[in-house]
Amino acid sequence: PTGNGNLIMPDLCIYPSPRIVPPPGVPHPGPPPSSPDGNAHARIICEVANFQSTRSLITKCNEWLRESYVRYVIGIKLHSKSKVAKNAQGQWHRAMTAMLWQQGVAQVSEWDFGSYKAGSPTHAPTGCNALGLAQFQINIPVSD
Repeated sequence: PTGNGNLIMPDLCIYPSPRIVPPPGVPHPGPPPSSPDGNAHARIICEVANFQSTRSLITKCNEWLRESYVRYVIGIKLHSKSKVAKNAQGQWHRAMTAMLWQQGVAQVSEWDFGSYKAGSPTHAPTGCNALGLAQFQINIPVSD
C-alpha cells in the first residue's frame, strides 16, 4: 500500500503448494480480497530495509497492517556494517533487527539476530550463532 491508492508490486512473492499447506478448515468469512485478476492478496508480508531507515521500515510495515487481509508483517532491518570488527572469516560484523506485527495485536515483537546487537557500542553478541535456535525462530500459524 502506498497510502494514495496506487497499486504496488512485490520484489519477490513466494507461496506454498496446496499439497504442503492445505486451505484452512474454516474458510475466510466472505471472499478474501484479491487483485483485479482474481489472485488472492498476500496475508503474510515481509519488508526488508537495507539502505532505508528503521523509521521508514516501521512506517511501511504499519501501512501494510491497514489492509484487513494482512495477518502478519515481518520487518527486517539490515543495519550498517561495523567497520570496527570482523569475524573469523574476515567478514565485517553486522547488526540485524527483526520485528513482527500481528493484525489486531498492539505489541510488536522485536529481536536482534545479527552478529552483534544493534546500537551496542561494545558490539555485544546476540547469541544467534547457529541454525535452529528457538529464540530466533518465527512461528506463524498457516491456518490463520
